[in-house]
Amino acid sequence: MATHHIAIVLSLIILIRVLFIDLITLQTPAIDSDACPFQPPAYNSSLYIPLRKKLFAKLLESGSLSNNSIIILPTGNHLSRDFESDMEMDGFRHPGNVLYIVGDIPISEGLIGIEYLGSIFGNVENLKVDLKEWKITAFFPSLTVRESVFLGGFPSEEEIVKKHKIDGVLPIEKFDELVKDKVVLSTVDAVYLPEGIEKRNFRLDENVRQAFLESRWTKTFEELDMLKFASQVSAWAHEKVEKRILAEEDVSETKLASYFKYLTQKCHCRLQAYPPIVGAGRSASILHFRTGENETEGFSKITAPKFVLVDAAAEYRGYASDITRTHARKGKITEKMQEIHDIVAKAQENSITAFGVGISWGFVQWVSAYTLTKELMKSGFFNEGSSVFELLLYDAWRVFMPHGLGHPVGLDVHDPPPQNPEYLSGSDAVNQAQVANLAKDLEIGRRLPNPPKWYLSSLQRGPKKIWGKYETMADYTIVPGQIFTIEPGIYFIPVWFDYIKSLGEDGPARFVNWEKVEKYIEVGGVRIEDVISVDYYGKKEILSRL
Repeated sequence: MATHHIAIVLSLIILIRVLFIDLITLQTPAIDSDACPFQPPAYNSSLYIPLRKKLFAKLLESGSLSNNSIIILPTGNHLSRDFESDMEMDGFRHPGNVLYIVGDIPISEGLIGIEYLGSIFGNVENLKVDLKEWKITAFFPSLTVRESVFLGGFPSEEEIVKKHKIDGVLPIEKFDELVKDKVVLSTVDAVYLPEGIEKRNFRLDENVRQAFLESRWTKTFEELDMLKFASQVSAWAHEKVEKRILAEEDVSETKLASYFKYLTQKCHCRLQAYPPIVGAGRSASILHFRTGENETEGFSKITAPKFVLVDAAAEYRGYASDITRTHARKGKITEKMQEIHDIVAKAQENSITAFGVGISWGFVQWVSAYTLTKELMKSGFFNEGSSVFELLLYDAWRVFMPHGLGHPVGLDVHDPPPQNPEYLSGSDAVNQAQVANLAKDLEIGRRLPNPPKWYLSSLQRGPKKIWGKYETMADYTIVPGQIFTIEPGIYFIPVWFDYIKSLGEDGPARFVNWEKVEKYIEVGGVRIEDVISVDYYGKKEILSRL
C-alpha cells in the first residue's frame, strides 16, 4: 500500500512539473532567430533642408531658371503587370529626383512643381539660397469613387504639407491653368508626364537635369546613415542566406531569393534595390540572372559542389545598397573553384585599398584590371610569353570580367553621375603622391606607367575594341560624401568566349589559354561586391560588412 501511495505522489509531482513547464512555455515568447538586429535611422523631415539648399544653388547656377519658369517632376505611375491585365506591378516607388526633394510622398500619377520666386539678376553664383524664395507644390490626380473604394484616397493636404515640408497640394486639373504663361522645365521627356498635361511650353532641360545629378553626387551625413542602414541590413541578410547555402538540405535559387526579401522586409526595408539575383553553378556566370523565371531550374535543389552567387540588396527610404557574395554549396569547394574565388578576392582587396579621397576612380579600376591580369596570368589562363602590359593593352582581363569595376550608389542602385567636366577630371586632379604610395603598397608601383592617363588612353578608349565600339569609362576624383561599389568578378561564359574568338586579331583571344579555360566552364562565375563610402572627415568605410 505504501508503495502504491508513493507511486501516486510521484505521478502527481511529475504531472505538476509538466504542467508548470508548459505554463512557463506558454508565457515565454519564442525567440525569433530571424529577428532584425537593427533600428532604422529616425525619420526627420529636416533631412530635406540641406538637400534642397544644395539643389537650389545648382539650379540657380544652371542658367535655365527665370521668374517665368517652373520645374516639374513626374511622381511615377503604378504600372500594369501586363498589357492584357488590370493587375498592378508590385513595389511602386518614386523616381530618384522626387525622393531627393520630397521623399516618399504618397502621390502617384502626379507632379511635383518647383518655382523660384526671387529675382534673377547679375551673377547668380553669388546668390545665397533662401528657402523662403522657393515654392514646392504637389499636384495629385482626382480619384473616382470606384478608385477611392478600391485603392483608398490620399492623406489630407495638411498632413502632406507638414510631413514633406512643401508649400501646397493642388489637384492636377489646375496645373495647365496655373502654368499657361510659364516655361515648363523637366528632367525627363514629355512621354513620362501624366495623361492630359498640356505640353505646349514643355522642355526637357539638360541643365536642370545635371543640377539634380550634381547635387545628388555627394551625400549628406543623414543620407550616408540611410545608405549604411540599407547596407547593414542587406549584409545581415546575406549572412543568414549563407548559412542556408552551407547547411540546409533543401535549398533552391527561388527559396534563397525569397528568404532574402523576407529578412530585409523584417528590417524596415520595404523594397529591394533590384530583383535578387541568385544563380547556382553555370547560372552564376549570367551577370544579371533572372532568378526564378525558369520554374524548373528556380525550384530545383542546389547540389554540391557548386558556387551559389547571390547579388541582392534592399533599399531604405529609397537609398539603395548593392552586395554580392559567392558561396560554395555545403562548403564543398574544388581546387578550381577556390582558385577563382581567391583571385577575385585579391582584386577586390587591392581595389578597396586604392579607394580613397583624392584618388582617381580610374586608378582604382586600373588596380583591379592589373591584379586580375597578373593573377590570371600566374594561374595559366594566358599563354606563356605574354606580358602584363601587353595583356592590359588588349583588355585581356575583359575576357573573364565583361563589366566595369563598380558604380555610384544612392537613390538609385546605379546612381547616375553628372557629366559636368568639373566632375570628370579625376585623371588630372588625382593626388599623384597618394597614387605612388598606394602603388608601392600593392607592389605594382615601379611597373606602372602613369596610371590614370595611361589607363584612360589605352584601357578605356582602345586601342583595341571588344564591345564593337570604342568605350569611354567614366573617371572621377573621389571626394568626401561619395559612395561606390567595388565588384570584381571572373566568369566562364561560353557565348562571350565565342564572341571574343570571333574578333580575331582585333581582340585578345590569341593571348588566352583556351584549353585551360574549357576545364573551368562548370565553375560558372564568382563576384564579390561591397559598398564603400568616404565621409566628410575622409574616413573610408565598407558599409556592407558587419
